Amino acid sequence: MENESLTKQFSGKANWYKQYWKGDLLVLTDGNKFNFLQLGEWKQISKDGEVVATRTFEEGTLRQEKVFDQGNLIFEMNCHEESSDTLLCSTRNYNLITLKVYSTGNQLKIGDKILKTGEWKFFDDLGEVQRTEHYLMNKLIKK
Repeated sequence: MENESLTKQFSGKANWYKQYWKGDLLVLTDGNKFNFLQLGEWKQISKDGEVVATRTFEEGTLRQEKVFDQGNLIFEMNCHEESSDTLLCSTRNYNLITLKVYSTGNQLKIGDKILKTGEWKFFDDLGEVQRTEHYLMNKLIKK
């Protein structure tokens, strides 16, 4: 096989909590080498069948991630490419009790490192900004 591809449904154990990831894999071959890319929506499912998280991929690149607790959205991240090895991701963290946004900001994903960058805002339960912080490559530069 030379430069061929195949899309396969994948389901496999995610961690020792007995949670599973399900989604499509694009299998690329070039001679004897294989490359696996995640496609579309992937779901992390608990042992009880509850969706814990979803991730959306475009040809192996993460575009969106959502994390749930008992069906409630508690974290959301949307990403786009800054360069060939850097993703810029905007995030929203939700307060687990009130399910309101408690922080927003941007993260850079460089290789397998995730770094805070730019302005981050932190909110109280009424949605009022409590503080604003500025980061550069994960270092707090201004409160």
